[in-house]
Amino acid sequence: IAIQCLQRRKIARREFTKIKCIVKFQSILRRCREQRKFETVKVCVILLQKYCRGCYVRASISTMNASALLIQKQHRGYVVRKHVSLLNSNAVLLQTQYRGYLIRKHYEFIPKYIVVIQKLYRGMKAKKESERRKNDKLREESCIKIQTQLRRVAAKKEIKRRQYDQCQKELREKSCIKIQAQSRRRAAEKEIRKLIQEKACVKIQAQFRISSAKRTMEQRQIELIQEKA
Repeated sequence: IAIQCLQRRKIARREFTKIKCIVKFQSILRRCREQRKFETVKVCVILLQKYCRGCYVRASISTMNASALLIQKQHRGYVVRKHVSLLNSNAVLLQTQYRGYLIRKHYEFIPKYIVVIQKLYRGMKAKKESERRKNDKLREESCIKIQTQLRRVAAKKEIKRRQYDQCQKELREKSCIKIQAQSRRRAAEKEIRKLIQEKACVKIQAQFRISSAKRTMEQRQIELIQEKA
């Protein structure tokens, strides 16, 4: 029994050592696999970080370029507008100076022409005023004549209209009287017809009553004869 126990202990120790070696080998393999996975993941993460940082940097650079372009455009536009405004102001000054020079140069000859033009204008104005007064008088006379003619024509039209209205009124009254007479005649004829129809109805009713009375008398006589018999 002691030998068997020792033998079994040895066998158990051998198996335990085998199992321990296997566990160590498995742990080593798993460690290698995890290290490889970790390295691959690390490489992928680094690549993703590089890509993201590159995208961020490129986006920031593009925004900076766009803002720089806008600033440059605004500055150039401001400079150009300022230059154009200066040129315009200088051109306006030059034009005013030149026009003033031309006006001063021609002003020496203007007063003589102005006096002549004023004389001609006053003469033409006086002529137009006299012609206008004559035309006004003629217009007033012609307007008075036209008004008298129009009033005469309107008075004639008014007289004719009144005569026509009077004739129409008389005709209407006559026609109304005739219509009333015709309507009254028709109403009288209807009343007469109603009276005639009522008299005829009375006569018919009397004849019917007489005939019915005769029939009843005959029936009673027949009944009495039958009773006697």
